Amino acid sequence: RVDEALKRAEAADALRQQLGGYPFMGTDTSVMLAALYLARGEREAALRATDTLLQRLEHAALGKRDFYLHAAGRSRALLGDLAAAHAVHQRLADLRDNGPLAQYLADHLAGLIALIEKRFGEASDALGPAAALEAKLPVARAGGSARLLQAMLLFERGDRGAALDLLDRVLAEWLQD
Repeated sequence: RVDEALKRAEAADALRQQLGGYPFMGTDTSVMLAALYLARGEREAALRATDTLLQRLEHAALGKRDFYLHAAGRSRALLGDLAAAHAVHQRLADLRDNGPLAQYLADHLAGLIALIEKRFGEASDALGPAAALEAKLPVARAGGSARLLQAMLLFERGDRGAALDLLDRVLAEWLQD
């Protein structure tokens, strides 16, 4: 229900503005807005939401910055702004020492960018470690599933049967969860 979610996210962002527009409030809303505008194919709105996200990043809680950087990089990559996606990925990669979640998000984003650029070997190299961490860190799925990207990679490489098998396994696990 993308339209309903977008209406609620826009209302939340408007409320943030009414409350004074503090940069440390509502960063999650920017992430949601970027994803929802992407889902609707509203490129300019998604770019604005991603720009807002990056502007608010310095005021975000330290524990969430990795997620926010990942979300901004993912949005830029999916919008085809690969130069910006690479720049955001580099910022995220510099935070890999923050722990396994930061490592997961950096590898996931690297895999996504490489997949979009059809650098399949590099995508596989990044997504393998991310998929291993995903199994240990269920919260990592909030940044997107490395295993779903692996299924996409298999599909792109022409191994459609293996891609569908992996996709079925991941979706079955999610339905069970």
